[in-house]
Amino acid sequence: MKKGGGVLSVIGGAVGIVESVILILGAAIGLRFGDAYSALSFVMGWVGLVFSLALVLLGSLVLRSSQRWYGLMSLACACVGVLLASGVFVTILLTGPTTKGISLMRSGSTTYTSEALGVLWSSGWYIGIFLVLGVVGGVLATLGTTTRNQELNEPPSEKLPSSDT
Repeated sequence: MKKGGGVLSVIGGAVGIVESVILILGAAIGLRFGDAYSALSFVMGWVGLVFSLALVLLGSLVLRSSQRWYGLMSLACACVGVLLASGVFVTILLTGPTTKGISLMRSGSTTYTSEALGVLWSSGWYIGIFLVLGVVGGVLATLGTTTRNQELNEPPSEKLPSSDT
């Protein structure tokens, strides 16, 4: 389970890095053309890049050693990233400007849409999805690292008898 958790963390972080770079480049083009919410996408891309890089690093440390600390750090990093992505999405959803639009599904029903929601849905949500792989990987790595593996890797604390006679 430890190796599977480390592999999931590395995969989630690597795909998160790719998505973050795509988001940063797209937001930079949008900033150049004066798009309204490109600055938000740009910042979300950099935050996603930082968390994804940390997830790759911690996932590789989980694979390399058998200390529970790295699995817990990987889990914490991925959880913070997912909570930030979800928090920004929900905050914009609840407090963002909305316009009334007609739904094509049923006549007479209305939906509320926002430009910010389209930007967030198409950009930061994908990074959050791949950080969820990091959460699952961190849980597996933490559960897969047993105390027996930790005891085997620790140096013995007993003193050997001295041969002074």
